[in-house]
Amino acid sequence: MKKLILLLTLLLATSCATANNTPKEDPYATLTIEKVGKFCKPANLWNVSVLGKPAMIVVFEHCLEIDKLLLVSAPVLETNEELSTKIVDIVHLCYIDYLNETSANKHYKTLVLKEAYRASKDEEKTRSHITFYSIESTKKTK
Repeated sequence: MKKLILLLTLLLATSCATANNTPKEDPYATLTIEKVGKFCKPANLWNVSVLGKPAMIVVFEHCLEIDKLLLVSAPVLETNEELSTKIVDIVHLCYIDYLNETSANKHYKTLVLKEAYRASKDEEKTRSHITFYSIESTKKTK
């Protein structure tokens, strides 16, 4: 009987120690397309396309407590939602590559802050996939 009680106590102790179901708080919960549109002025904006599929790149400086904010958006394609995500990735990578190629003394990288989907105001069933990035730079070493 003592062994059974000891075993149950041990099982209870280990299950309590490993069960951490507290959801992680989103540090960028306030970062929304609506707030960016209302409080931030774009420093640069480009409409681009990847093999005929549209996308948009917008850069903001000092936006919602983020020094350099990069927003990349592409419409969610009904036939292939994964393609929309990949278009955002490709456009983002091309932009960072462009920054690194054109800068003589800085190296750029990004950090994904948040991904979101937004319904289009113009068309009923259209959504956009939006990814927010923080652009960070360091001095190039020779």
